[in-house]
Amino acid sequence: YKPNPYQELKVTLSELNTVREVVGFGCYCDDDREQRCLISLAENEQTGEKMLIISFKGSKIPNDWRDNINISMKADHRYLGKFHEGFYQRAKMVKISDIKEMAELRKVNIILTCGHSLGG
Repeated sequence: YKPNPYQELKVTLSELNTVREVVGFGCYCDDDREQRCLISLAENEQTGEKMLIISFKGSKIPNDWRDNINISMKADHRYLGKFHEGFYQRAKMVKISDIKEMAELRKVNIILTCGHSLGG
């Protein structure tokens, strides 16, 4: 137990965001796979800066694990670096236009994606 966890993390309260509301659920499917996500709106109480948090569901069914073990690395000319092939294939299922539209509608400054296992 730490008496002051903020001190340990070296985070100030002005850097924290509070989730204000869940703004949507996504389910993107193809022939044999689906990728689900939860979309939340967070706001920094000090600065008023808004953040869209997109949380991707992790591995659950056999098809998830098939993609999960596809560990080769994949480059995409639109981004720097390489991506886990299985995650990359799932990420391509998500319509970026949906995320952009939601971000513009909510006037967010930051889009944060997260998940566990195949979810990110």
